[in-house]
Amino acid sequence: MKRTADILLTLLLAALAPALLTGCDEGDNDTPADQLLEQIVTFTGNEGPNAGFEYQAIDDSPLIRLTVMGNLNEEEVNPGTRLLMRYRLPAGTQPDAGGEVSLTGLQRILTDTVTTVSEQPVQEPLYLLTIQRSGEYLNVQSQMASTSHRSLEVTATPQPGSDGLTDLYISPRYGENGADAYLTTTWASLWIGPVWRDNASSGVRVHIANSNNIYRTEFIFKK
Repeated sequence: MKRTADILLTLLLAALAPALLTGCDEGDNDTPADQLLEQIVTFTGNEGPNAGFEYQAIDDSPLIRLTVMGNLNEEEVNPGTRLLMRYRLPAGTQPDAGGEVSLTGLQRILTDTVTTVSEQPVQEPLYLLTIQRSGEYLNVQSQMASTSHRSLEVTATPQPGSDGLTDLYISPRYGENGADAYLTTTWASLWIGPVWRDNASSGVRVHIANSNNIYRTEFIFKK
C-alpha cells in the first residue's frame, strides 16, 4: 500500500507543479478563486505524458473524460481502477466540460462487484451519508470503522420481485474486532452491471441497515 501511495503522490506533485509556480501572483486580488471538485472516477490508463480518467456525474448522465499531468504506474494501479479524485478548475469553467484539470488529491476507495445469493444476507449496520447511481456503479459515502480489514459488500436476489425491482443488499464486513475501531469517512464504488443489464429488471431496490437514519433503509433506482 505504501508503494501505491508513493506512486499517487508522485503523480500529485507532478500535477501540482504548474500551479505552485503560477499560483503566487499577489498583484490581482480580484481574480476569482478556482473551483474545488471531487468525483469518484475510473482510471482509463496513461495517454502519453498524461493520465486519463472518466466518470458519470449521476444516473445516466454523459460520460466525462478528464486528464492530468503525469502517469500512474499501471502495474500498481490497473486501468479500470475506481479512485476518489479531487481537482481544481478555473472559475467559470463548466464542471461537465472535461479536459485537462489540476489534480489536488487521488486515493483508492473500497470496491466490490455484485454477486447473487439465494437467501437474504445478514446485514451489519452502516452509518450512511450518501448513495447515488453513477452509470452501472453505486457510489456510497459512509462512516466505517478505520481498520485495514474492511470491505463493503453488495449482493442481489436471483430474480426481480413482483414489482420488477431487483433487491440489492449493501453491508460492511470487518475482520475480528475490526468494527470496534473509530469511524472515518469512507468512499466506495460498487459495480452492479450484471444486475443493471438484466432486461427482466426495471431497476434496483437497495437495502441498507442505516444506523444514521433508521427510517431511510431502502433506496430505489429505476431504469
